[in-house]
Amino acid sequence: MPQDMPPTGGYEPVQYKRNLPARGFRPATYLLMVGAICTYGFWRVGQGIREQKYANQFRT
Repeated sequence: MPQDMPPTGGYEPVQYKRNLPARGFRPATYLLMVGAICTYGFWRVGQGIREQKYANQFRT
């Protein structure tokens, strides 16, 4: 009984990696966004502290 043989030139390579689209932003973008939010928050806290100091000067 004859046996099936591979085609001449061989089989094409098997694609075993998944080509998934990149989702979301790059990590550097997230880092910049978090840094900007933290900077804004600390700035607002500083404003609140300054405002309390100024308001307490006139309470006697």
